[in-house]
Amino acid sequence: MERRSSRGERNTASFRESALRRQLARTEHELQITRDRLDLLFDNAVDAILTVDLGGIIESANPAAGRMFRYHPDDMVGTDVRGLMVDEGDHSGDAHDGVIDLRTTLILNREATGARRDGSTFPLELVVTQVELGDRALSTVVARDITERKAFERRLTHQGTHDPLTGLPNRTLFLDRLAHALVTAERTRRPLAVLFCDIDRFKVVNDSLGHTAGDALLVAVASRFRTALRTIDTVARFGGDEFVILAEDMADEDDAVVVARKLAASLVAPVRIDDQDIHVSASIGIAVTGHDSMTPDDLLRDADVAMYRAKSNGRARHELFDADLRRQALQRLDTENALRRGMGLREFVVHFQPEISLTDGRIVGAEALVRWEHPDRGLVSPAEFLPIAEETGLIVPMGEDIFTQACAEACRWHELLGDDAPTVWVNVSGRQLSSPGVVDIVRRSVEQWLPRGDALGLEITETDAVPDDERGRRTVQELTALGIRLAIDDFGTGFASLSYLWRFPADVIKIDQSFVRRLDDDRDATVLVKAMIEMAHSLGKTIVAEGVETEQQLSRLRRLGCDTVQGYLLHRPLSAPVMEGLLTL
Repeated sequence: MERRSSRGERNTASFRESALRRQLARTEHELQITRDRLDLLFDNAVDAILTVDLGGIIESANPAAGRMFRYHPDDMVGTDVRGLMVDEGDHSGDAHDGVIDLRTTLILNREATGARRDGSTFPLELVVTQVELGDRALSTVVARDITERKAFERRLTHQGTHDPLTGLPNRTLFLDRLAHALVTAERTRRPLAVLFCDIDRFKVVNDSLGHTAGDALLVAVASRFRTALRTIDTVARFGGDEFVILAEDMADEDDAVVVARKLAASLVAPVRIDDQDIHVSASIGIAVTGHDSMTPDDLLRDADVAMYRAKSNGRARHELFDADLRRQALQRLDTENALRRGMGLREFVVHFQPEISLTDGRIVGAEALVRWEHPDRGLVSPAEFLPIAEETGLIVPMGEDIFTQACAEACRWHELLGDDAPTVWVNVSGRQLSSPGVVDIVRRSVEQWLPRGDALGLEITETDAVPDDERGRRTVQELTALGIRLAIDDFGTGFASLSYLWRFPADVIKIDQSFVRRLDDDRDATVLVKAMIEMAHSLGKTIVAEGVETEQQLSRLRRLGCDTVQGYLLHRPLSAPVMEGLLTL
């Protein structure tokens, strides 16, 4: 029994030993598989993977590391990892000689600059992790080339600070550079200048040749401005046809004027677009820093004000901002604020100037003219506030209110006179004509106040009635469909007068008063006015002469066959009650 028991114990021990060997073999096999998998991952990883001792010496490098740094991986073993990176001079915190301090770093994620074998550099993202292997401490360094990411970030930054059409700095970048330049100018006591440039009559090019040609013209102007300026100057595009220049290190205002002349000279040669030579000029406003502390917004505002004076003085010129312009700017701001207040208090009223038929002397029309009943200044001339209303966009709500007043008054005339009531004529600016909803406003007014559409006429200045303006043309078509009468105002002062006679669906042509005024003593003016009347009549249109002030002018217009006249000789603009009284005499 004892011998059988001893034999069984030996069999059991042998079985256990055999099972243990099989288990060890399986474990070794699984470990080998794991090692193979790790080697496979190590060898085929996209990112560079390095194992480095705490002294910075590379113990292993995968193929991706060799490709990234342009070494054979075996050649990297035994070298200092810091040789693969550029010393950026960062010796604080988690860096050592501009690279990672492997002796103190447990885990770290940072960006660095990699150095390839051929000396070229590239941006890297590094992830460093310290691991314990037995009694040894090693670091694994995972490096990723982020060249494409950095390029994408630069593109995003560029898009946020540059104009997409011309590639010039935009308003954001310009203001940033101007702020820094002002600090420098204050330190060096050397003035700087801001020049605000607006391309003259750009809308005409854009509307007549199309937006593609307009964009090509802007690109050409941007290129010429860049060429004309010094490398230290900045030219930016603020949108539309507005360019702004920062000229640093000026000696005085004369230097700034030289810059303006260079910009103007760069535009002398025509721009060739679509086989056409386009002649272009610019109105330029100049603001130069003085002794007073100025902000970027101050300089831009002053240069903008000076540019508007250049435009109003005839275009294709430059103007310097000065004390007189500052006073005008403050006055303009006061007027703008007063305009907004006055609109809220309904201080704007309609006066009417009668239009007299030369056939029978009847009042056949009345032009509605806005007047400002200012509480302190009395009746303010439109010349003082309409340009500001136009620039600020206040002309649109103001025009709607005046339009309603005029139609409501015309309603009274029709109640009193029936079909003998005169046509009420309302001036419409280009901004009003292109504003959304203008047709609906006219339609509602006719339906509410007037017996029919032709009881109302709209006067559109020749320069605003651009036939190639798609939105304006569509608006005009919808207005004529309502039966509204249309007149070309200030005829003869535009740039394509004859073409308007057949391209614009006007019922009435109003000869500008500048021609009428010269009828007293200018034979050429008589010939021109006669030609205008004959051409209009041949096309079935009615002629109205504006600004008649003398008996001689009236007599000549009658002999030339003019249909209708208006002016101070006959009637000054009348308030609504006086106009109604005149009609019912």
